[in-house]
Amino acid sequence: MSRRMIQSLTLLLVCSLLSGCSAGRSIYSNFRSLEDMRLVETLGFDSDGSGITLSAAVCSGADAEPAILRHRDFSILAAMERMQDYADKGQLFFAHTQYILLGRAAAENGVGALFDFVERDVHTRLESMLFLLEDGDAEALITDAGGKSGITGTLASLEQEAQFRMSGHAFSLRETAVALSEYGAALICMLRTAALSDGGAPDAEGQTAVPAGYGVLKGGALVGTLDNAEAEITSLLLGETGSLRRGVPGDADSAVILSLEGVGAELSPTWNADGTPGAVTVRLSLRGAVAELSADLALPEAARLEAEAETALTAEVCGVLARMQDLNADFLQLGRALRCSGGERFAALGPDWLQALRFDVRVDVTLDRSYDLERPVGMEGEAGA
Repeated sequence: MSRRMIQSLTLLLVCSLLSGCSAGRSIYSNFRSLEDMRLVETLGFDSDGSGITLSAAVCSGADAEPAILRHRDFSILAAMERMQDYADKGQLFFAHTQYILLGRAAAENGVGALFDFVERDVHTRLESMLFLLEDGDAEALITDAGGKSGITGTLASLEQEAQFRMSGHAFSLRETAVALSEYGAALICMLRTAALSDGGAPDAEGQTAVPAGYGVLKGGALVGTLDNAEAEITSLLLGETGSLRRGVPGDADSAVILSLEGVGAELSPTWNADGTPGAVTVRLSLRGAVAELSADLALPEAARLEAEAETALTAEVCGVLARMQDLNADFLQLGRALRCSGGERFAALGPDWLQALRFDVRVDVTLDRSYDLERPVGMEGEAGA
């Protein structure tokens, strides 16, 4: 056989392999076309200790409402496989899952099995955002979520709104797993179910969700919660950006409402000469303006409003710090700061070091963008009444 013929046969063989026609088998044997897949956008996880219930909101097409699948079984994988048995028109695709919603009981029983499965499984991803339902099972909300976009649209909206209002930053599974591994505690954005008709649309049917603060995970299980106001302060101390509203002098029915934004937060540990932790310096700075006041109220001077807001917010910061110590859960990540500043001194502390800490708290509030605070806005014109 000539050299040229050998080269020609070799080229033909290579071309046949690249085209996927060798012996009738393709190198893309695991290929799935987009038309053959159904994207699982939101996955619900419920567990009562004796079994696992998965519920899924599945994208059924651009103009169709999401399909809902659910199944209870002894393991996550078994539930996923059985859901596939009932999925028509295609294969379930979990790598596109945007949100994972935990039921309250599942979080109390521990999320270790879920995290371990997602980390090991090739079909799921740790970048999915994690939410906790404060008052029930994920299955119920996913099934009853109203609106064309269903639960996925609801969670997408809440992810943005809660962060803007600082009432609950949404963390991914990866971020939560890292926090649990490094600090032993993590925060999870918490929601509460509400009827759509409660939002001013009497004829609306179905359920939705509203921000409810943070859940606190310790050792992989839910150990406590922070309400919306506590979550706002926690977010500020963690350096999150957003806005919050507070009445002065801290009364919910106050005639003066301030709109405030965090511009700086500092948590700095100190050490005593004997190697024990000193007071942790906590500094929080906010800027804002008067957002609303009663029509018949003469607005107090700025200095008085700032002082009253500082007093009220200092008490709130102290409340969050006390809550952290009560739960013995380092969700503000003070351990990292102590470890960096103390070295071997931190390593020598006992397991209850967090509960032994003392705090030196100061809150600074500066009001601006409100002109002539001593008087309400005039409406008489230059000539007066």
